[in-house]
Amino acid sequence: MTRLGIRPETAGLSQAFWDGARRHELLLQRCSACGRHWHPPSEFCPHCRSSTWAWVAAAGGGTIYSFTVVHHAVHPVLADRLPYTVVLVDLDEGARVVARSAGAQPEIGRRVTLGFADYDEISLPEFAAADGG
Repeated sequence: MTRLGIRPETAGLSQAFWDGARRHELLLQRCSACGRHWHPPSEFCPHCRSSTWAWVAAAGGGTIYSFTVVHHAVHPVLADRLPYTVVLVDLDEGARVVARSAGAQPEIGRRVTLGFADYDEISLPEFAAADGG
């Protein structure tokens, strides 16, 4: 594996998310009251404000809502990885997530599938075109 060089906060409420990512599972919170999924982690459902929820694994499919190509490093350790593409993906479960794009230039509306990039410190979700393009 390689070193990422930066590490997000992985303790507290987000620990289950990062533990799941290390196992190559994208965990979302699912509200026990209204049944909706969300990300990023929160103590309360952003839809109905219920505090009763559980972690569930996403199936891994979604559609690109938007994307951007990053040309300016937001952190010095990312300078040698430029440019890279970040996608907003509407998961089939209804939650919207931000992740790195893997593979070809993304297109809005394109179906994508989940993968993971493994680093010494953490594993990060990433998405590639479902049709391999």
